[in-house]
Amino acid sequence: MTVRGKNMFLYTGNAFILTLIVELLCRKSLWKVLGFVAGSPFVFLFNALIILLTLCLSGEFGKRRYFAQACVNIFWLLLGIVNAIVLKYRMTPFSAEDLNLIPMLSKIARNYLTVQAIAALGLGMILLIALMVFLWMYLPKDKHHQSRLRLLTRPAAVFFCLYLVMQMGGRTQAISQDFQNLAQAYENYGFAYCFSNSLVDIGIGRPDAYSRETMEEIAGNLDFTQEAEASVHPDIIMIQLESFFDPTYLNGFSFSADPAPFFRSLKESCPS
Repeated sequence: MTVRGKNMFLYTGNAFILTLIVELLCRKSLWKVLGFVAGSPFVFLFNALIILLTLCLSGEFGKRRYFAQACVNIFWLLLGIVNAIVLKYRMTPFSAEDLNLIPMLSKIARNYLTVQAIAALGLGMILLIALMVFLWMYLPKDKHHQSRLRLLTRPAAVFFCLYLVMQMGGRTQAISQDFQNLAQAYENYGFAYCFSNSLVDIGIGRPDAYSRETMEEIAGNLDFTQEAEASVHPDIIMIQLESFFDPTYLNGFSFSADPAPFFRSLKESCPS
């Protein structure tokens, strides 16, 4: 076997093992992971190809490709660990949108974690940095020189396979890009795919026809000749809070007074 063939074989094995470990961290059950692999082998292959692509890209670092490959492994393992921790406190899995909360981490950490847990996370970060320094210093350098063009063939081939699998999955409805329920999507389609999808799918896009000129044209077609009475000012109250619920719905609990009187008065006196 040639060096290139041996490297690709190692990358592929690494990708499949890493996919299994990440899914185990997310599902917290070996039987659920095996059920996912046996029940959705096509989807599992798709997740493995995503991780394989990132591993192949590590080969672009030339002599430091072993260090880059280690970093890719650590990256996916960290994502799996973070997702496992996040799922202990909420139903929604970890996604790219959560990265926007990093600047607020110091403010909200005390709301979810004890001082001991925060200290353990800090120690873990120090150990991670120490591990990265150790790997940089002691991992061997690749002595086989390859041209940049030849190095690009591996990720290009994997990307092409990834594209074909995604097209086949879309046509057979084995893989979906429309996640109605994010938690269920992670269960059905795997962590690597769902997290990668969250990097590019960041919400509802702006319509193609939306522009200042379009809005001015619509405004020009509106009839503003009828003026509303100055004394009439409707009160519009909108409650948008996912964490709020009516405590009276709790089974086995009774209250000496209404725990949500204002909310109850709105329900009784206002249309909804």
